[in-house]
This record gives sequence, structure tokens and C-alpha cells, in this order.
Amino acid sequence: MINIILADDHDVVLTGMKLLIESQQDMTVVGEGKDGHAVLEILETKIYQIYLLQI
Repeated sequence: MINIILADDHDVVLTGMKLLIESQQDMTVVGEGKDGHAVLEILETKIYQIYLLQI
């Protein structure tokens, strides 16, 4: 299983990316952050292989 953390400040983008990723059998979203502080907390507490940041 590939664990992914998503970061974006737009709800629509986060929701869309999450739906696309979780439609794959071997991928799951383990965390989502809307700002830098939230993302840093998630990065410290979750086990992940990919961190996807939308700029």
C-alpha cells in the first residue's frame, strides 16, 4: 500500500485529488493539510511514501 499525504489550500482540489488517489487499489490518503502548520503536524505523525503538494 502506498500512503500519501496531500496538501492544498483549496477544498475542491483536495477532494478531487483524494478521490482520484483512493480509486486506485494500492494507494490511500493518510493525511490532508490546508496550510503549512497542519501539514507539518501530519508529516511528523504519519507513515507515508509520497507527499503531494499543490502550489
